[in-house]
Amino acid sequence: MLKPTFNDYVRTVRLLFEKYQQQVPPPIRRGRKQTYQNITLILFFTIMTLRRIFKEKAQRRWLENHQKYVEELGFFSLPNRTTLSRRKKKLYSIVQGFVQYVGQWAEELEEAFFGNNLFALKSLFKAND
Repeated sequence: MLKPTFNDYVRTVRLLFEKYQQQVPPPIRRGRKQTYQNITLILFFTIMTLRRIFKEKAQRRWLENHQKYVEELGFFSLPNRTTLSRRKKKLYSIVQGFVQYVGQWAEELEEAFFGNNLFALKSLFKAND
């Protein structure tokens, strides 16, 4: 039996995020266009949480040392640590809506995913010290 690869997971999350954005388009914001897509950073911060790397400086260093993941996630250049910090704060509401969308989407797949059997995991964004 074939196991899903990292690329399979990335493709699936990107597809779900595109469907989410069709239902809830992002707000129109003024100023310069963002350099890094929201979904790219959401995937990156998810990986960092799973690897228990929470400091922006360490996250930047991890990107420098893992070029394969940089390409697979879709970074065309490496973000600065201050960019990571700022964007993480701005992504909070988007991630909340996306997680809710994925939960509703999953409920339609199987009875085991019904909302009364799920719980919230709030570890993606750690509290500030």
